[in-house]
Amino acid sequence: MRGTNRFKCLGLAIVLAVSLCTGFLKPAFAEDSTQVVLSSTVSSIAVGSELNVAISGLQLKDVYAYEINLTYDSTKLQFVKAVSEVSGGFTVSPIVNGNQLQLAYTAIGAKPGVNGDLALFTLTFKGVASGSADIELGAITLVDSSLHSSEATVGPRTTISIVNSAGNGGPDTNIPSTPPAPALDNVTNDGKGTLAVELAPGATEAHIAMNQLGSDPGARLTITNRNLSVDIPPEVLQQLREQLSAEQLTNSTLVFGMNPLSSGDAGSLIDRLQQFGSVGLKPSGSIYELSLQLTTGDNRTIALESFNKPIMLRFAADPSLNVKRISIYYIPNDDTLEFVGGTYADGEITADIDRPGKYAALEYIKSFKDVPDDNWAKDAITELAARHIVEGTSATNFEPKRTVTRAEFAALLVRALHLTDKQDLHFTDVSASDWFFPEVSIAVKAGIVTGTNETTFAPQASITREEMVTMLMRAYLLQRTDDDELPSAPAFQDEDTVSPWALSYVRDARALHFIEGKGANLFMPQGVGTRAEAAQIIYNFLS
Repeated sequence: MRGTNRFKCLGLAIVLAVSLCTGFLKPAFAEDSTQVVLSSTVSSIAVGSELNVAISGLQLKDVYAYEINLTYDSTKLQFVKAVSEVSGGFTVSPIVNGNQLQLAYTAIGAKPGVNGDLALFTLTFKGVASGSADIELGAITLVDSSLHSSEATVGPRTTISIVNSAGNGGPDTNIPSTPPAPALDNVTNDGKGTLAVELAPGATEAHIAMNQLGSDPGARLTITNRNLSVDIPPEVLQQLREQLSAEQLTNSTLVFGMNPLSSGDAGSLIDRLQQFGSVGLKPSGSIYELSLQLTTGDNRTIALESFNKPIMLRFAADPSLNVKRISIYYIPNDDTLEFVGGTYADGEITADIDRPGKYAALEYIKSFKDVPDDNWAKDAITELAARHIVEGTSATNFEPKRTVTRAEFAALLVRALHLTDKQDLHFTDVSASDWFFPEVSIAVKAGIVTGTNETTFAPQASITREEMVTMLMRAYLLQRTDDDELPSAPAFQDEDTVSPWALSYVRDARALHFIEGKGANLFMPQGVGTRAEAAQIIYNFLS
């Protein structure tokens, strides 16, 4: 009933061209950071041609409905249509009154409003007379899911140049031989080898003249918008230069696309991904289609399909999500998820990518039927599953009490540390066809694990608790960057039963709080490690 009241209230008010249910809505003040902006990929069109203008909301917070008013130069532009980019609700037909346009949308039903940066509408105009025409936002009313209304800050006006075309009585000299080129972005140089471009609110592409990048082979390029930044290393800039001759480069433009999916498309994609993976997914901001290409002086396009050196992505982390479970994912066209990774610091999730395509920062929520909320290792298992370090034994079960093998624990450490360097193996019980062969070869190369003797690894043997701690501490020492003396800790009651080769590792692991005792201060070194225990000590190590 509550959702129905919202729908009737908003829809009736807009159809009557009055304010949004002012008798029913509770006034509120808009967040300073919430903004609605206009953007267009072109700055000039010919008379008789059409252009699209996007209306986007930036840093929206629980927006359930909205009314947008704008004005345009109706002597030079004719309004053609408006398409809502938000699905799943009700969009009122545009109301046109002279040079004024009113648009409105409301969600339907009892559900939360939308958050983040979203494309709201795409407007289409037709040029009807030459000259300069402004499109400018007016009052923007937002309504949240609690029926509080607020006014949004509006971005700058958009100005379009309309030129004469052949056949309308104007001179042919105004007709561009190619579509008008987008305006170039300003490039700043910090004098230390970093070139930077900051996109205007609502912009989805960076356009940078190649001659603006200079010839410094060590220069890197940073492109930033409100919620996503990319760092393009020198090797990739050189990769672009190698696509053309020096003469062609002087008239070429680097174009980096950061195009967010509409909220409707993003929502549908998330639904499909959740069904495919049996997981909960919450996007931290928009899902972006990324591209990197050169546009030549004769309007040819040369797109890179892969990068010689990884490009760094930095997504703004949504503070309402659990940042420990947010990672960056690549989403191919078959609607699967490919884990890229991610490190959280200073409100951002950072990861390296090696190709263009769709990317998203997602909170990954994987639950297992046999790991209830009161399980002592619940947090460790859930967060390591979100980092794709541990997996279930099936889509729904984890089997926390099942023992862990030597090969399985080696694989967990390799994933946790993101190690990649391999070496040849000469163990008679490890074959190149084994699923664990790459991880074991990496772990042996790193010095994390050795064979049980010179020719045997015993991959399927259950790992003992002292073996598990020994491998963990070797991994810790591999990552350690200081020589400070480790703290001390009380001895386990059964310390005299720990194998001599493992004793120092066990003491250090306890001092670092990677492990705790069982029962009456016992370590039980020869006891076998379980999947829950393995998850917990790796979680302690990473934390």
